[in-house]
Amino acid sequence: MKPIVVFLLFGFLAACAGYGLHRGSVTGVAGDGMYQFDREESPLGYTMVMAGKLTVLIFCLAEILHAMNLCDDPMALLRPLFG
Repeated sequence: MKPIVVFLLFGFLAACAGYGLHRGSVTGVAGDGMYQFDREESPLGYTMVMAGKLTVLIFCLAEILHAMNLCDDPMALLRPLFG
C-alpha cells in the first residue's frame, strides 16, 4: 500500500483506540453490550480491555511512524514470532 493510505488507515484506528481509552478512563466502563466491564465490579476485565486498546494504539503509532519512514517495519519484528 502507499504510505499515505497506511498513514490514514492507522491514523483512524489510533484515533478510535485513543477515544476508547479516554472514554473508558472518564466513565470507568470499558467495552459495550454483553462485554461491558466496570472498573469497580470487574477490575480485571476492565484492565484487560484497556490494555488491549493501549496495545492497538501503540501498534498504530508504530505503523504511522513506519509510513513516514521514521522507523523500521513493526511487522518485520512480529513475523518471527508467528512463523
